[in-house]
Amino acid sequence: MTKKIIYFLFQPLTKFNYERFGIETLTAKGWDVECWVYLEKFHSNFGNKKKEYINEKNVYNFKTFFDCFKELRRLPSNFYFVDSSSGSFLANIMQRFMIIKGGKRISLQRSLFPYVENTSIKFFLINKNLKSFIFFINKFFKIIYSLFNNKFIRPKANYVFTAGDIPYAIAKSKNNKAKVINAHSYDYETYLNLKNLPVNKNYLNSIVYIDQAYEANYEIKMNKLNLPTNEKFHWDSLNLFFDNLSKKLKKKIFIAPHHRRDKSAKINTHHEIISSGVGSLIKDCSLVVAHDSVAISFAILFKKPIIFLTSDEINKTVFDISIKKFASELGVEPININQFQNFDAYDFLYFNQNAYQKWTDDYIKSPNSKTKSFWLDFDNYFEKN
Repeated sequence: MTKKIIYFLFQPLTKFNYERFGIETLTAKGWDVECWVYLEKFHSNFGNKKKEYINEKNVYNFKTFFDCFKELRRLPSNFYFVDSSSGSFLANIMQRFMIIKGGKRISLQRSLFPYVENTSIKFFLINKNLKSFIFFINKFFKIIYSLFNNKFIRPKANYVFTAGDIPYAIAKSKNNKAKVINAHSYDYETYLNLKNLPVNKNYLNSIVYIDQAYEANYEIKMNKLNLPTNEKFHWDSLNLFFDNLSKKLKKKIFIAPHHRRDKSAKINTHHEIISSGVGSLIKDCSLVVAHDSVAISFAILFKKPIIFLTSDEINKTVFDISIKKFASELGVEPININQFQNFDAYDFLYFNQNAYQKWTDDYIKSPNSKTKSFWLDFDNYFEKN
């Protein structure tokens, strides 16, 4: 019997997401795979950009809730769907209809990372200004709505796949009726594929910056947050810091562009931009520079030192709290690139082995998880169950 699975998405189906969701693997194993892209009010921004999408016949881009609803009629009475939706009221209502039709909800929690609770309160207490107060009040009402929406509207998951001990423990405590399966993160499998490859001499002894497109990341906008940086100030600050760092360590800087950055947009930097994949860059580098990207998993797995960057701009946003949390978990202090002068005395190549191992166990791969190919194991799990 053909197994049917639907990816219910709140983001463009880029090549990155196509590979991350194992669509080719599941199709090869006999699954009937569909992608339902429901961007809600952002459809006009991204829905017509065909270059953002893989050219697949089973990709449906819905302009409205009712366009999406119409597709329910043709679904079989038994199927699975992966919830990667916005979690909005209408997206949750749609999932309830999918369950009534016969669907079973799958939650993939394979990219969780250190989470800072009560960020709006902490942001207000740190800044104590009108902007942070308005942010707190706005966030307060959003939290109340979110609690109601998640408790009474969003359907419970039938299956939850996690990575690391902490997401697994959280999922077990919150999903008492769901089957919780501890696997590994998206990046761990990429790491396994890269680790035995020959050294790329072009990247050897380099410094890799993990770009997050803070000045242009559409996911930030879709999550209804303000972009934390101005393009000119952000890249002027980074370029000056990179120039000094490169001179001090005598190493070349490579920029690993964020996968949600517009491919046609020019990055305001004179440093070399490499789009071949952040994991392959980090594998052979000497140092990683980051903010709060989950791609630091590669640096941790390949045992590369990491320095975390903030700035005078970022300090005024909630992103600064997250950056400090990441750095704290790994036993280092973030650097404000607009204030930092201590290039001669700072130990840029330090890292804490124990902290790296703890992060690996907590957020990348539990010692109890034995899987090596997630989507093959995923297929095997549902074959047996």
